[in-house]
Amino acid sequence: MKVTFQNRCDFPLKSHLMIIIQRQPMINIRTTRLSIFPLAVILLYSPLTSIAKTFSAKVVRVIDGDTVQAYDGATNTRIRLYGIDAPESKQAFGQKAKQTMIQLVANQVVNIQDHGQDVYGRMLGTIYLNNNDVNAIMVANGMAWAYRYQGRLIVPEYGPLEQNAALLNKSNFC
Repeated sequence: MKVTFQNRCDFPLKSHLMIIIQRQPMINIRTTRLSIFPLAVILLYSPLTSIAKTFSAKVVRVIDGDTVQAYDGATNTRIRLYGIDAPESKQAFGQKAKQTMIQLVANQVVNIQDHGQDVYGRMLGTIYLNNNDVNAIMVANGMAWAYRYQGRLIVPEYGPLEQNAALLNKSNFC
């Protein structure tokens, strides 16, 4: 039962209040549970609710300009840098991109933010060295492109870095 008060302006005394009593529909607990269950399942498995895992590891090998291998004390993990794409080692400027990555992170303890896996089973990660985004550094120095999927930047913040690198002629391949 819900009780509300309304000021009835059609009465001679404007201060007169009228009490309105309304019946509230009964809530069916069983129906409510059934309608909430699918929503709970969707939220549980939704990528929107997944929290990116961050962990520390030592970079033990640089494979190319956008892939490293890191050891977290228990396992070696191959990590493909998330949101960027560098030339492969055998492509033009691939060795330069790899050397830049070696200078940045080889034998360094870094923080890695896990973004899931790619189609090859590699972890997709953002690497941080002293709180600096190494993925962004590679793009800003013209050693990698900001990765696009269906024409959209995976990490929108990397787009201006790529454009700036091209304007400053830092990029050898963009």
